Amino acid sequence: MAIEADKKGHPRKVTVGSASAPFALNLTEATRARPQHLRSWYRISSAASHSSSWLVQQASALDEKGQLVMYADADTICAATLSVLAAFEDLTHTLGTYHGRDPRRAVATVQSRTKAVLMRQARWRDQMRRDIHELYG
Repeated sequence: MAIEADKKGHPRKVTVGSASAPFALNLTEATRARPQHLRSWYRISSAASHSSSWLVQQASALDEKGQLVMYADADTICAATLSVLAAFEDLTHTLGTYHGRDPRRAVATVQSRTKAVLMRQARWRDQMRRDIHELYG
């Protein structure tokens, strides 16, 4: 195994035998390869990649004492969870295939969990609509 460094000494690529892989991840290429994961990946990664604070700003407020508090944003929680599940789905498929196993059953399990997250998100949105209607008519 060999690790190649860039001009600054940071790891650039790893080579094992005849196979090599870069350390850098091109998020645009990754989302093209898995378009069904695009929305959740973009929501979580855009704040970091654009050095933006919108993700934190939408999940913070002042409490009754004027102290900054963080609260959970359902869409952000779902996006983060979907991002992890998407990566886990890809990893499950890759490892199963690499080890000569049929990964379809394990991948289906991850996909069923992904569906459960999406259903939960839909319930949260429905509750939000009911709350808004109750508050504002």
